[in-house]
Amino acid sequence: METVPRPQVDDVERAATSRATPGSFRLAATYLFVCLIWGTTWYGMKLSVESIPPITAAGLRFCIAFPFLAVAVLVSRGASFRFPTGKKWLLPFVSLVYIAIPYSLINYGEQHVSSGFASLLFASVTVFLLVFSRIISRITVSGRQWAGVVAGLVCLVVLILHTNGDLSAENLLAPAAVLAAAVLHAMTYATLARHAGEIDVLTVEVLPIGCGGVSLLLLGILSEHPDFGAITGASWAGVLYLGIVASVVGFAAYFYLLKYVNAVTLSFVFVFFPVIAVLVSSVVEHSAFDLLALLLAAGMLGSFALTKKRAADAAGKGN
Repeated sequence: METVPRPQVDDVERAATSRATPGSFRLAATYLFVCLIWGTTWYGMKLSVESIPPITAAGLRFCIAFPFLAVAVLVSRGASFRFPTGKKWLLPFVSLVYIAIPYSLINYGEQHVSSGFASLLFASVTVFLLVFSRIISRITVSGRQWAGVVAGLVCLVVLILHTNGDLSAENLLAPAAVLAAAVLHAMTYATLARHAGEIDVLTVEVLPIGCGGVSLLLLGILSEHPDFGAITGASWAGVLYLGIVASVVGFAAYFYLLKYVNAVTLSFVFVFFPVIAVLVSSVVEHSAFDLLALLLAAGMLGSFALTKKRAADAAGKGN
């Protein structure tokens, strides 16, 4: 998945803005555009790791994206490369827990499972976010939301077992890697919602992308010994798509929506993008799901949608 600004915790509606609100058609088109970018990102990652080792591929992606995002910081009001005093620990935290480790895990997983299946696995971030938000920020969680968590995870586990056939460690390691990445992203989102609410999104994201990208690329060169001369055009296309379209254009579009769309509506992107990813995977990878897998995926995404929450229900959120 592309790098994105931190999503707001679902129990917090966006405050009203004094800016003129764009037309509904423009917002809807931008929303669909973000879903399309996030949905196709998974196939981009699949392409990138066809001839590039996973750690190196992740490093290249973020090193390509960083110069463009750095320019955005320089021209943006309120953004800075420096974290505020008392919040500097967020730089290594986001670099490691949000960038370096998760995207290495996702790229590893994409070497062994279809891009559509990987996107469904990662969609579990929405329920893990709810759990971590309950732990970190002490938000109030309704019975409906807990039901969505349990039902969604049950569907996800059955889908993994059904799709992978046997229970061998080799067969389950790739899905486990993508799920671990989802857990780390959810933990990061909840942590940022609690400790970085006053920090500009660009400040939170951009320097960690640079630090994480350089660290991954160096680690990949030292540990994976990639043969850059053997990298295929398809893999380069995948890396460029991830670095420029997903990480830069997608970032800009999501950041634009953050100004005008409430958090609950925006968070449904996490439910919609796997549908697009599965469709793309079925067409370009010929990885069509059977009827049971499709029903399980629909049940999982529907259950995840139950975890969404209006701000009016959130009286118990902690400080």
